[in-house]
Amino acid sequence: MSIDHKIAKELKALRLQNSYSLDDLAKLSSVSRATISRIENAEVSPTTQVLVKLCKVLGIGLSALMIRCEPDTPLWVKADQQKQFHDPALGFSRRCVSPPHSDYTAEILQCELASGSSIDYDSAPVNELEHHLYLQSGQLALTINGQTYALQAGDCLRYKLNEGNRFEVIGTQKAVYLLVLVKRD
Repeated sequence: MSIDHKIAKELKALRLQNSYSLDDLAKLSSVSRATISRIENAEVSPTTQVLVKLCKVLGIGLSALMIRCEPDTPLWVKADQQKQFHDPALGFSRRCVSPPHSDYTAEILQCELASGSSIDYDSAPVNELEHHLYLQSGQLALTINGQTYALQAGDCLRYKLNEGNRFEVIGTQKAVYLLVLVKRD
């Protein structure tokens, strides 16, 4: 089963578990009913921004949704087994280097965002989730909790999200960064 089919199955299950109709979820998430229906039927691959909006309403973080799609994450994850998510419209890719696991509190993601691209998140997926972002290459402007930071290659920013945020590539080189997420106990 493809990742799009697994995401479709999990999103629909979460919607039904929360007793939301397609119309309810559309209204609460600001994602059109038609888009949600096409995602649940695996007719389209959801964008990162759409997934974040749906996850927020459904009460689950994006990483937690992804682990539900791959529940048997081994402790040793070889490079060719690390799951990837691509959003070609944004020029964004996310690789789960060390995916979430029920026995551990941190996960590591490697992300790439194309030059000239930006991602706006309307809200924090999970309030007070600890983040450590290490910029490997490129330049990245992050607006976190209302403050903008201009990161250069080698810089590290740690933060806890409480509201929307923005990732914007500065310059002509794509931004490649590691993101460590640490869940609360």
